[in-house]
Amino acid sequence: MANILIVDDQQEVLEQLGILVESLGYQPLTTLYPNYLFDYLEHDSVDLILMDINMPDMNGLELLDKLKGHPDYKAIPIIMVTGDTDKGVLKQCIDKGATDFIVKPIDETRIRTRIQSALANQTFIKELEEKTDELEEALEIQQSLNDNLIQTTRELQQTQQQLIQAQKMEALGVLAGGIAHEFNNLLFAISGYSEMIREDAAENSIILDNVEQIIKAGKRAKDLVQQILTFSRRSETTYKPVEVGALIKEALKLMRSTLPTTIDIQQEISIDEHVVLADPTQIHQIIMNLCSNASHAMMTKGGILKITLERIKISPDFATWHEIQEGTYVKLGITDTGCGMDAEVADHIFEPFFTTKSPGQGTGMGLSVVHGSVKSHNGAITVQSKPEKGTTIEIFLPEIDSPVLPELSTSDSVLQGQESVLLVDDEQILVDMLEQKLTRIGYHVTATTNSQEALNYFQEKPNQFDLVITDQTMPNISGSQLAKQIISINPNIPIILITGYSETLSPEQAKSMGVRNYIIKPIDFSELGTLIRNILDEDTAVN
Repeated sequence: MANILIVDDQQEVLEQLGILVESLGYQPLTTLYPNYLFDYLEHDSVDLILMDINMPDMNGLELLDKLKGHPDYKAIPIIMVTGDTDKGVLKQCIDKGATDFIVKPIDETRIRTRIQSALANQTFIKELEEKTDELEEALEIQQSLNDNLIQTTRELQQTQQQLIQAQKMEALGVLAGGIAHEFNNLLFAISGYSEMIREDAAENSIILDNVEQIIKAGKRAKDLVQQILTFSRRSETTYKPVEVGALIKEALKLMRSTLPTTIDIQQEISIDEHVVLADPTQIHQIIMNLCSNASHAMMTKGGILKITLERIKISPDFATWHEIQEGTYVKLGITDTGCGMDAEVADHIFEPFFTTKSPGQGTGMGLSVVHGSVKSHNGAITVQSKPEKGTTIEIFLPEIDSPVLPELSTSDSVLQGQESVLLVDDEQILVDMLEQKLTRIGYHVTATTNSQEALNYFQEKPNQFDLVITDQTMPNISGSQLAKQIISINPNIPIILITGYSETLSPEQAKSMGVRNYIIKPIDFSELGTLIRNILDEDTAVN
């Protein structure tokens, strides 16, 4: 039952309206005192107000203003009751927010219609507001779902792109393994034949000088293959004392030929050695990658590529912030005067697959690999950049006191021998080269390019051979399979397994099956000769 509050300064009018309202099925609430109106509203639920306009204590229009200005009561429908037929007054009622008005004398039919209409309108408004609220809530839910769908779609697209990039990297790794195997075989032949030419060349001859250059180029090619394998994560990381300045100078020599003349390379590298414990291939890769990125930023307008190297002692705050140990570090700085980056881009450059380059110009992996390499060396990396002002990337690597060990010279004399060697490799050029090299230093060599034929030789005369040298990757019978069968015939026979590259067999697995040594091509023949001599001498001592 709806509660209707009646406000009038005349008692008889209140009684008349109260009886009429009650007869219509509503609950009447009455007051002679308009000042007490808000007290009623605080204590009772009111669904509609019938209010006189002309009252002595407070004008009905003023009270209407107050009600419509109150946040809690402005929605209550109000019907103004008046004996005044002035259209201006009636218009004021509507303008101030009254739902309707009734002119005295009051007619029962008219007031019933007006009350029912006002209450029906109010019910409709409430339902409309509820539906509007429900609709707004539904729209918010829909918007949230849309946002989630958009975010999910973006994440799926990013995941798809990452999967494509990962597949590309996996394909690159497979390709790298294949290149390494074939290329190392070729390098082994090049280095082996070059060493024999050097042995035969007269001292101070132009041939000797030329062949030395071939041998140096072969070493560099070997390092490049190692870099490819490291980049594709198919090579074990080895750490040793490294002089960073020498690696920088070597990398810049390679970079210079690939950069336009509009890019000026400047170096500030102190004369003192800066030694760190590192994988030289990874450090070389870091330098090349950062210099390449810097040059790309200057490719359009040119500029200055500046490389600095200095020794610094980092602060405790810096060490804590970058999660590294305090101490003395070698700081490598690479600065360019290129297009630079804003702060948002700089915050993401070390993330995998993030790139600002056009499609086809970069994978977004370079700087993430650099970041991972620096962290694996217990170092830190920072970036400072501003749009159109260039970029500076600094790398901090912990310095060590250990000296850099000199590389062994390939011109050292090769140890001699006279034992019998069974040699097998499916590459004819390598068999010819190794047979010639071993024969030169006194060994008796039985050579073949067929692993089945090699097994037949050994089965026929198992005691004829003192050593077996076999390639790993061969058709029909692999090197490891051949080694197993030979060891089953003669468990004491020493075997050296050589490969251009293999993922199917590790050095540990080879040794566990009885192979004495497992080496990767290309190998300097002085090292191979020493290895052969040591193995044979050990066997002689044991026997």
